[in-house]
Order: sequence, then structure tokens, then C-alpha cells
Amino acid sequence: MLDKSLAEFVTQLGSAAPTPGGGSVAALTGAQAAALVVMVCELTLGKPRYAEHEDLLRGVRDQAADLQTELLNLVEADIAAYDQLAAAYRLPHETEGRAAQIAAALGPATEAPLAIAESAAAVLALVPEVVAHGNQHAVSDAGMAALLAAAAVRSAALNVLINLSGNPDEAAVKAYRDRLGQAGTGLAQADAIYAAVCGKLA
Repeated sequence: MLDKSLAEFVTQLGSAAPTPGGGSVAALTGAQAAALVVMVCELTLGKPRYAEHEDLLRGVRDQAADLQTELLNLVEADIAAYDQLAAAYRLPHETEGRAAQIAAALGPATEAPLAIAESAAAVLALVPEVVAHGNQHAVSDAGMAALLAAAAVRSAALNVLINLSGNPDEAAVKAYRDRLGQAGTGLAQADAIYAAVCGKLA
């Protein structure tokens, strides 16, 4: 999927094809948030005005770049996982072992968007540093990174929850919900970052 043009990706997204879907869009959104963090760092590093925080921002840039790569890989992972689950659901109801195939596919189909939510949450956690110490000519981009990262967390969470609704394994469901809750703990920060950026731009 990543070798398609943006126009091709969006066209296929708007078709009746089962993938790409919400999970891969969440991953791509998170990757774009990470890329914005990288961009703000790159626009800051090497400028004397921001030299005091250069080491910090270099570390932020490297973390964001790793998360960008991770989230792009999760675009493909989510598509593969959902394709497997959709294929299991399409089996005729009388197919021997159909329930077992669905159960086996539910794990990866839940794990992929959960990983997206966790990675996007990690991107969001980096944003305050670039808002506070990054190039202030790009502070709007830092604010956008926070909003996109939060949207990716929330969007991926919906994909986790819809798959949990069909999972009969109560222990697994609880474990997934616990991880999802942890990923969402920083979401309120996005609103605070947005307000702070608006304040800087006022």
C-alpha cells in the first residue's frame, strides 16, 4: 500500500474494498504527526537562538523519526491483519473451523490498531518539547502534530473496540482494554497544547 500514490490510496480508501480502512488511516495520520515533529526539530537544529535545547531536540527528532517509520509500517500491518479477519468472516457459516479462524484472526486485527494507538500516543508525548523549545516560526506545525497524534490515538482506539466486541476471551479483552486506556492517558494534553499554541499565535 505504501508504494501507491496519495491519490491512489485515497481512491481505494473511498471504494468498497475492505482495505485500506480506518486503522491504516489512523496509522498514516500518526506518521504525519511524527513527521511534523521531525520537521519542527529540523527547522530548529543549528540555529543559535535555540542552541540551549539542541541536544534535547535532537533526541526528540530521532524518537519521532523512529515512530514515523513504525507508524508507516503499521499501515501495512493493519491492512494485512484486517484482510485476514475479513477473509475469516467471509467463510460460509457451515465451514468447519470457521469460528477458530475468526478467533485466530481477531488477535492480530486488534493488536495492529492497538499498536497504532500506542505509537501515536508516544508521538503526542513528544510535542510539548517542540512547542516549548522548537522554532517558534513553526509552532503552528507543532500544534498540528498534537492534534493529528491525538486523532490517530482516538481513531485507532475505535478499531480496537470494534474488534473487542467480537472477542469471547474475557482475559484478552481486559488486557487489550488496559493497554488502550494507558495509550489514552495523554489525550487531554492535545487540547492544552492547542490552547498554548493559539496563545502564542494571538
